[in-house]
Amino acid sequence: LSRQVRNQGGYVYESEKMREVVAQAIRTARSDATVLIMGETGCGKEILADIIQSSSDRADQPYIKVNCAALPEHLLESELFGYERGAFTGADPRGKAGMFELANGGTILLDEIGEIPLAFQAKLLRALQNRQIIRVGGTKTVHLDVRIIASTNRDLKEMMQQSTFREDLYYRLNVLPLYIPPLRDRPEDIEVLVRHYLKRFNQKYKKSIMIDPLVYFKLRRYSWPGNIRELENILERWSVVFEPYTVIRWEQVSYVFTEELGRETGSQDNPYAKKTMAEIMDDYQREVLQWANREYGTVREMAQALDIDHTTIVKKAKRLGISLDRHRKDVT
Repeated sequence: LSRQVRNQGGYVYESEKMREVVAQAIRTARSDATVLIMGETGCGKEILADIIQSSSDRADQPYIKVNCAALPEHLLESELFGYERGAFTGADPRGKAGMFELANGGTILLDEIGEIPLAFQAKLLRALQNRQIIRVGGTKTVHLDVRIIASTNRDLKEMMQQSTFREDLYYRLNVLPLYIPPLRDRPEDIEVLVRHYLKRFNQKYKKSIMIDPLVYFKLRRYSWPGNIRELENILERWSVVFEPYTVIRWEQVSYVFTEELGRETGSQDNPYAKKTMAEIMDDYQREVLQWANREYGTVREMAQALDIDHTTIVKKAKRLGISLDRHRKDVT
């Protein structure tokens, strides 16, 4: 197809906005400067961090991911900095290396950095400034050679104004900022993401589910408060509950979305309103041929599955603007 669909480290996108974000991420990978990734929940911050790590000179070194929101406040210091034997009741008698030590020589991802309590932020700031830590209960300094990537769905500037996030820590983290726009601000990515996940789940559940063009049109108008994670979960749900060869239509799934969106019936919201019957049939044929092109290995296999002559497929594909170049060697 002529569409410029990209897949970088598992990040599938078509929009110019995401092309620039991913390009910036790869550029930041060339340095060891701290990166701060910002974006709403479910927009793929961890995947972007993975792209930075895998594109860096530290790609073959340790990569430790820390979910700061999941660590209880009383365990933050011991989990991040480690502890010596006998440091506290219940501690491992051998002591334990912290996340920063485990990441030494490589990269550490501090996910949900905005959830770190204010009381611990000063200790984290010192570790980042001095590039060294001391284990809980210890006296020996551990020097760090670690690339820092932090991510958050919180507005850290607003938190600074509310005195819940240290200003000096913010500027220590915000050396190379990256912002991932929410899915609602890049609707051109929705269709390629739907196709990507639908293909994955069709393979996982051994189905051949397709989606009616009107559904694609409606999905572009939805606000996606849960972003890519919400879209992925919805598509997996559909892949599980619908029969193997279902063509999912809007009336079957509109209840999943907002009541307002589900009731939209105006001609301005209907992609068929200004199309002839021939144009509508072309849309359906294009959708079926694109699906078959992805599903089967050759034109002959496509023809057998669709029960039409393989030369007809080639002619229709050419007329509808579908590229089958990699299959034409099978046509005689």
